Amino acid sequence: AGSRNAAAMLLPLERIGLRPGCRNMRILLVEDEAEMARALSSALKGYDMVVDHVPTLAEAEEAISADVHAAVLLDRQLPDGDGLA
Repeated sequence: AGSRNAAAMLLPLERIGLRPGCRNMRILLVEDEAEMARALSSALKGYDMVVDHVPTLAEAEEAISADVHAAVLLDRQLPDGDGLA
């Protein structure tokens, strides 16, 4: 049920500024809960976005250092930090 709710929240992405020019955007998803990560990835991929998923801040820092992502979608309650520090 939780994953369906997450996907449903993301479906109207146009409301947060997604436009056709955003298609194929590479997103880094930082989410430790597997079901939520699957739902978010699925919803974003439905908009033709490329999604790279990592479950920890440490892995996110490594992925961010590659400088290939246009945006980061970050969970604030991760096992190794709050995602804001």
